[in-house]
Amino acid sequence: MDIHKLVSTAQASENQITIEATVVTGFEDVVREECQEKFGKDMLICTSTGRVFFNITLTDIDKVKELRGIDNILLVVASFDNFGFTNLGTEETEAEQDTRRKSEDKVTDIAIIQTNSLLIDWKKYMDIWKQITNYKGILYPSNEQFNKYNDALRQKKNIRHEENLKDKSKAETTLLTKTELCKDELLKLRISGVDNKLPDDIGKNTKTKKVK
Repeated sequence: MDIHKLVSTAQASENQITIEATVVTGFEDVVREECQEKFGKDMLICTSTGRVFFNITLTDIDKVKELRGIDNILLVVASFDNFGFTNLGTEETEAEQDTRRKSEDKVTDIAIIQTNSLLIDWKKYMDIWKQITNYKGILYPSNEQFNKYNDALRQKKNIRHEENLKDKSKAETTLLTKTELCKDELLKLRISGVDNKLPDDIGKNTKTKKVK
């Protein structure tokens, strides 16, 4: 069974979800056997390099967390056999491609992504995700709540940025002070090794004793 059929089967069911589990490359079959031991030989499962896809009932999600051969667990919400992008890849070099055509293709491709995203039952899968992760936050915030949170987050980032600048300035000042101290200490060490003390009688009038 391929991944597209696997996902479509889960989407047609009210209590099934498709899980993607990342595994160490080369251990896909080992994890497949572990999944079949945990969920039964008749489970719907397929593999690709470094990944194992399988369908489970929502109540079995805790069993997935017990699998020892997997690294990460992801909830698959949709699968597209062909996204329908206008530029599927050509052998033309960058210089040979027309700039205006490329720009038009980008706009078309963005519209394709937007259209396909509307086909997904986001509420269903967001609610499932909330249940799986035990998320306690607001899943569907209002514009007012979003803007309030966004402003608070921006303010927090600004404060953190200012603190980082202060820490950086403090670190630079400390480094400069330490450098100056080191130089001063080196100078002191050098001075202490040379006797620069002038004799007491330098500059004074001295009497010369005539030798007979």
